[in-house]
Amino acid sequence: MFGINKALGGLFKSAKKVENRNLMEAIVGGGLLVSAADGDIEKEEIQKLERIIRANDNLKHFGSEIPKAISKFTDKLEADFAGNDNDVEDVMLNMLAIAKADGEIEEGEKKVIEEIARELGYRLDPAMFEIRKGA
Repeated sequence: MFGINKALGGLFKSAKKVENRNLMEAIVGGGLLVSAADGDIEKEEIQKLERIIRANDNLKHFGSEIPKAISKFTDKLEADFAGNDNDVEDVMLNMLAIAKADGEIEEGEKKVIEEIARELGYRLDPAMFEIRKGA
């Protein structure tokens, strides 16, 4: 019986760590997006992000994984993955498909898509926001 309780405790601990990893990565991603918004990810901003995560009792156990996560996300942002016109179009079309999934594009969804399109230098045709039956 003790073995089962110990195994269950380990499973719960593992599940909590996965949940916390998602939180840590969301904070890293969001923080770096804000940092990159002015065109440059400053060293001070990265240091502040790391301090914020380490100060969070639910996340500080990630230790050396924190700078690795920051580096991974920074590399992705700096690589400018959407520099390729085909990639940009693919990203935009997928976002539009997701927004249309419930049968309408809400004003908030439209604004976000338009903002991302501007940032990526993509020209949105207003007809792309139309919902067609059976589409």
